[in-house]
Amino acid sequence: MLDLGCGEGRHALYLATKGFDVTAIDRDIEKLSEFSKNTKMLRLKIKIIKNNIATYHIFGAYDLILANMSLHFLKKKQIDNVVEHMKKHTKVGGLNVVGVLTRKEPKGYRPHLFKENELKSYYKDWKVLQYNEGYSSAPIRTSTDVFRRQHRAIMIARKEKML
Repeated sequence: MLDLGCGEGRHALYLATKGFDVTAIDRDIEKLSEFSKNTKMLRLKIKIIKNNIATYHIFGAYDLILANMSLHFLKKKQIDNVVEHMKKHTKVGGLNVVGVLTRKEPKGYRPHLFKENELKSYYKDWKVLQYNEGYSSAPIRTSTDVFRRQHRAIMIARKEKML
């Protein structure tokens, strides 16, 4: 399993406890430091890589690639490249799980907010198992300590054949 933009590793830690062989990538050294501490405390073997997901070259093939709430921090051209790499390096029958913020969100420091069905359009050659656009069920704490729900697109897609 590959976690692109893992942050403090919430998803990677959970999946590692369920037996997944996990590689996690993020460029934020502070978040990776916290993630590393938790990995050691839980005695999990997770490969943690400090790198920018926009320029990271994926090696090998994965059963699951996760990019949850990380792609909207990239520019459109970078997103195009990252998604193509994700798709290329997913095994047949494997999954891509992606969550992004949509244009219904304030732009802030996010260079690319997704248009309606834009995320889904990247996977028109895959089987989309689940796709939802809407507000998060749980409020999120913002950088100004305000709690609010985020408008996002969430998708699970399966690679049906070699492209």
